Amino acid sequence: MRLDYITSVIGIVLMYFGALFLFPIFVAIYYSEYLAIFPFLIGGVASNLFGLFLYKLFGTKTELKEIKKKEALCIVACIWVLLSLFASIPFLFFGLSLVDAIFEATSGISTCGASILSDFSMLPRCGFFWRSFCQWLGGIGIIVIFIAVLPQFAFAGRQFFFSESALQSSDRNSFRVQYYAYNIIAVYIILSISAVIALKCAGMPLFDSVCNMFSMISAGGLSPHPNSIAGYHNNAIVWVCILFMFLAGVNFTIQYKVLFQRNFKILCRNSEYNFYFIFFTFASILVTCIITFAPDSICKGMWLENFRNALFHTLSIMTSTGFYCVDHDLWDPKAKMVLISLIFMGASAGSAGGGLKIARIVYIMRFLIREVKLLLHPKAIIPIKLDQKSVAESIGQQIISFVFLYFAVYLIIGFIITMIENDILKGFLATAITLGNTGLGFAPFGPTGGFAHMSTISKYILSLTMIIGRLELIPFLIIFNRDYWHISKK
Repeated sequence: MRLDYITSVIGIVLMYFGALFLFPIFVAIYYSEYLAIFPFLIGGVASNLFGLFLYKLFGTKTELKEIKKKEALCIVACIWVLLSLFASIPFLFFGLSLVDAIFEATSGISTCGASILSDFSMLPRCGFFWRSFCQWLGGIGIIVIFIAVLPQFAFAGRQFFFSESALQSSDRNSFRVQYYAYNIIAVYIILSISAVIALKCAGMPLFDSVCNMFSMISAGGLSPHPNSIAGYHNNAIVWVCILFMFLAGVNFTIQYKVLFQRNFKILCRNSEYNFYFIFFTFASILVTCIITFAPDSICKGMWLENFRNALFHTLSIMTSTGFYCVDHDLWDPKAKMVLISLIFMGASAGSAGGGLKIARIVYIMRFLIREVKLLLHPKAIIPIKLDQKSVAESIGQQIISFVFLYFAVYLIIGFIITMIENDILKGFLATAITLGNTGLGFAPFGPTGGFAHMSTISKYILSLTMIIGRLELIPFLIIFNRDYWHISKK
């Protein structure tokens, strides 16, 4: 690895990130929250100065060339950690402890949506804007943004993008990465503007519309209202959220082809989208039936209301958004078990959602079906296909390895948190929520709960878990390989 290349890129990203602190400052000025300007000024200056320090003192003195894959992995991991730390600076001035500030900022940057905030009077409006805005930035992927805006990353950008998503590495030679990044950003911005307009028309205040849009399009879930979407008591807002949470979980490339190329047939041909649509519909109907017909249900007989709430919560957890419109902790245990299974599933690859991703699950299902067929026909050659294309065995091995590593990491971190908290439910549920970037679960992490009661060491570990989940494991796991740390100057 070339350390001067790594520090150069990290320095540039931190300087750009420092400029983004101007947005909450403008919000503070607009709402006359003048005392809140200083915390964001400090955060922006600190990010800029540290970035300039890395770039000038330790960065390369020559033009950036092709960046190697292991360098990109290191850069991505370092950037997400550093952005979380600098994003936490303003929260320190609003009464949060160091660990709580880091937890809240990391939850925003990673789009997890888990929160330690129990007293919403602690933050001014610009503070709520900042934590939602961080989610919006994390959802688009700051790395993808810099692929598009920094010309010197024209080639190295490919390594940045694919170090963030192991699943999409199979497509790395089929398109120009910079063009792909612009496509994603275009779709992301269109969805964002549309969501703000729709929420405002549905009756939500403009400030809340912007903040909830940031969290919804990024599949984050942090809301400026202490009771999330349930606090607005507006069914029209719930339906708007259902629509845009669904879109936030769809591959942005597919949405680009539908919006700009008018390729509507891709919706029928794409196996991941079809599975995503069918599964969330089936899960929603199943939850609706359970909470409608359960003997002790408090929602018996309310078909339309139950279906709406089931759609909302199924999408919220499946896409890792984490909003809630009712207290689902009051639902029948069978309905809660359906929702718990969705925490691990996640949304589509190439979307803002977390979790394992639908494409991997589709592949694993077809892999298992093939293995059963091979038991009956050992000499048969049965390729596994996604969208009428055979998946290379090497890519299939990567997917299987990723799923295995995902659950291995889940069990290890879950065991550690269980030992610290002396509570198996807290340990494994908190790990599932943070590793899957869901943000919302069930008691004690349900609509009426949160992470404020967790111990300090657990909060630090879970903050790291959020980043690991956001980066899909690989950039962090690879650093434990001894060969990874070979330092070179060329």
